[in-house]
Amino acid sequence: MLSKTELITYYRHNKAFPFKLPANKQNLSLALELVRIFESSRNKHRYEIDAEIKKLSGAKTNSKVIMGLAKILTQHSTFSSWATEDPFILRERIFSAAAEYWKRQSQPKKDFREHKNSILSGLGYHQPKIIRQTDSWLYGDIADNQVLDEFDSLTPLELIDRYNIEQVRGTLINATSLELNITVDQEATFRQVLRMLKFFGLMFQVTSHQGRKLIIQIDGTASILENSKAYGIEIANLFPAILLLKKSWTMTANISRLQQKKHFILEISSENDYKTYYRSQGIWHQEVLLRLIERFNEKYSNAQAIIEKKVVPLKRNRYLLPDIILKKNPGKEIFVEWLPYLSSFKLQWLKSVFAELPENYYFVVKGKKDALVKLPEACRERLFTYRKDLTAPLLMRVLLQNKTPSN
Repeated sequence: MLSKTELITYYRHNKAFPFKLPANKQNLSLALELVRIFESSRNKHRYEIDAEIKKLSGAKTNSKVIMGLAKILTQHSTFSSWATEDPFILRERIFSAAAEYWKRQSQPKKDFREHKNSILSGLGYHQPKIIRQTDSWLYGDIADNQVLDEFDSLTPLELIDRYNIEQVRGTLINATSLELNITVDQEATFRQVLRMLKFFGLMFQVTSHQGRKLIIQIDGTASILENSKAYGIEIANLFPAILLLKKSWTMTANISRLQQKKHFILEISSENDYKTYYRSQGIWHQEVLLRLIERFNEKYSNAQAIIEKKVVPLKRNRYLLPDIILKKNPGKEIFVEWLPYLSSFKLQWLKSVFAELPENYYFVVKGKKDALVKLPEACRERLFTYRKDLTAPLLMRVLLQNKTPSN
């Protein structure tokens, strides 16, 4: 994700226009130079790489563009400190030894470096690299002193394509609402779209599903009760996934600009030339759920958790999207839907669909129990809250609480 200093968005006539870098000869040349800097900088410090990047700044190129392109390449890089010890503990040890060393010195040496070498060698540090680069070794927890270990290279065109998508994502993070108009040619596509939205934890409602036309309204950050910043990032993450859709679509977002206290419309359709970096996948499932299921099955030999991918239709274009099936004893199973975010609309939705919920359907919700007090008690009994991490014991609590008799 690009920061505010690296984003360029134009606001005109109540519309938002994320900057788009043309893939022309000049920009491809700039992208190539940046890629080469990173490719040739293995084992170099961040500050050395930054110094090379600054040399590219000129009158012909917006410095924000260079910063943004470089940020993407940094995100494709792995940096680390070459110190094998914790920097904080290392500094404490070195400075304590230095204090004791100076207490014993009666005559200072002519060359100050001799003192440094004596202190380090007294602790068993004789390596030439440590002697030469003591500061970056001691302060490896400071980003500038870390060195480039690996770089997952991009072509110049891939870098520009990624940059243009990041500009849209950076604009979408301030979306107060989002609407998708999608053509769905078959039921599988419909399920894929809903599962895609669920994958990013977005709060949404299907406002219309007539024939091949599907309209979905997505809550923005202003509606979310907790973790609104993280939710905004998920909205931004949705855009590269939408680009995977094969049929026609239009995305319309309401963008809040706090400086002007105004809202602007961002509209992008399938007739665009953005190139997604997401890979097409038939099933959208969060890694956190796959790991949770693995832990559950390892911990409890008398029960089983499996991933679920069905869509359960309710009345008035409402749907259940269970994530996990829990099984215990022959014939007994319950469905669990994960809600990583809560909005005011979602609370109303839970209240309205409660009468239609199967007896063996439960929700696990990230957030405070206080947010659920307005729901009927019978509805709250179907919701299990957690504050930090979704755990296997929580799933077992859901399973043990369920009163549905086994067949």
